[in-house]
Amino acid sequence: MSKVFVHVDTTIILRALSIVAIVAGHFHVGFFVGGAFFLIALAGFNFVRYTLPKINLDEPNGFSLTHFFSTYFNFVKKIIIPTCLYLTFVYVVLGEFHVYGLLLVSNFIGPGYANGLSFWFIEVLIQIYLVFSLIFLFYPLRNYLRKNAFFFFFSLTILSYLFRVMSLLIFDTSDLLHRLPHLMLYMFAIGGTIALSDSTFKKLITTCLVVLISLQPLIIDFGDKYSFLFFSCLAILWMPVVAVPKLLSNFFKVIAMSSLFIYLVHFQARSLLQKVWTNSSPLVSVVFAIFVGIMCSYLWKRRRSYLLMFKGMFYKKNVV
Repeated sequence: MSKVFVHVDTTIILRALSIVAIVAGHFHVGFFVGGAFFLIALAGFNFVRYTLPKINLDEPNGFSLTHFFSTYFNFVKKIIIPTCLYLTFVYVVLGEFHVYGLLLVSNFIGPGYANGLSFWFIEVLIQIYLVFSLIFLFYPLRNYLRKNAFFFFFSLTILSYLFRVMSLLIFDTSDLLHRLPHLMLYMFAIGGTIALSDSTFKKLITTCLVVLISLQPLIIDFGDKYSFLFFSCLAILWMPVVAVPKLLSNFFKVIAMSSLFIYLVHFQARSLLQKVWTNSSPLVSVVFAIFVGIMCSYLWKRRRSYLLMFKGMFYKKNVV
């Protein structure tokens, strides 16, 4: 079995499936929905797993705001920079300019802003990161996070979910499709809670929390966006790794690592394909969009080496 199957992190598989589901849903291909919701939870999971350990929360001399902001926003800018550069490129090509899209706040304007040339998911995610960063500015919150990270995120999940419920009772944000950071912060928080559930007891109470939050949508509209969030959260909580065929493992990893660019370029990739192949099927469009996203991600990650290569070629040309 070891020769045929390999163990892959469940988050990688679900990240790949989520971005494929987003593209497939946008192209009206029958697939599950809710990929974006899970990716917000996964962002919280990965923040706790990879970024939080780099932040020194020890008081009084260990914590430094300068070190915190450089560490915290180092990964945030890895999302902002390519997104803004790509938006700028698209706006220039189309001869349009949409300031709220470039400022990553178009989700406060409406889903029809810029004729869809904006990325609400990335906007909400960046806004959640900004809101969450404020917690580190207050010593009592910072200290509680340092001493008991699990119950900090557990409590944050409950409080942010209750705040969501109260906000929806007071304000009607259906015209914005509820795509606002304070309404989705609980997803980020529950991802962090899952990442910190390192014992059977913690996993059990986290499971109860996930069930309570998802219960109403599961009963009223099973199979909607919250259903995927519910089952995916339980999967990474109780089944951190999955055995998959070796041939598939690399596909999952490549798609997962290219998810940002797949999300950014998929509509433009479909438009490009339709100019070349007018009657292309939606399924072909999905495959092509994923391929283009993977290639863009590959080029972006190797941009420095290509720049050095072109610089060397230009230098040699001038010398000659």
